[in-house]
This record gives sequence, structure tokens and C-alpha cells, in this order.
Amino acid sequence: MDTLFEYLDDFESDKKESAEFDGKTYKRIIGSGYRWSEWAAPKRDDGNLDLNIAKTGNDLRDFVNNELFPYLASFRQTADNPRNLTYKIGEIFGEINNKVQSGYTLRQVINKVDELKFLSHEGGT
Repeated sequence: MDTLFEYLDDFESDKKESAEFDGKTYKRIIGSGYRWSEWAAPKRDDGNLDLNIAKTGNDLRDFVNNELFPYLASFRQTADNPRNLTYKIGEIFGEINNKVQSGYTLRQVINKVDELKFLSHEGGT
């Protein structure tokens, strides 16, 4: 599931950059504080994980279970069309639960997933 979070963040960053290139604006689907790059993998200027901001342990587990998943599940009620991405995100997160109950294990998983690159030209051919 973590890969979905990172993919959505990368997808939205790409949409925002494309819109800016065309002189347009893009309103992100995922609000501030709920984006992968903010809660899961906040980076320092040198590109490394900012350990002062990144949650771990019970704080991470509680954020995912009590804030992040309910926030994303609420998209189903606010979406104007069941075919749009917002509704689909809400549908997915309305049906799943976090099965990783150790926030320390969850941090390890997140760190590994963060090494993956989605919608990126880095290392690609």
C-alpha cells in the first residue's frame, strides 16, 4: 500500500509541473500533511530523510490508522463522480486497514518503498 502513496505523490507532482509548464495551475488531490513527501519521506536539503520530522513507532502507526486512512476514505463522500480518481482513492481506503501494527516495522517498509522511483526518469532508459 505504501507504493500507492508514493505513486500518488509522484503523479501529483508530475501533474503540477506539467500545469506550471503550460502556465496553468493544478490543485492537488492529496492535501498538505497527507502527501508521501511530507509524512512518510520528508527530506532534508541534501536529499536524505529528515529524522527530525519523519514519524516512527507509535506516532507513525497512529497517524496512518487514525488520520491518514480516514482522511483518504472520506474522498468517497466528497467526490462528484464515481469515475474520478478522488472517488477511487476513497473507495480503496474505505475498504482497507493497515495490517502493520508496529510503527517501527512500518518505518522500515516506508524507507524501502521510498527507494523506488515512480514516474521518474532517474535510472531509466
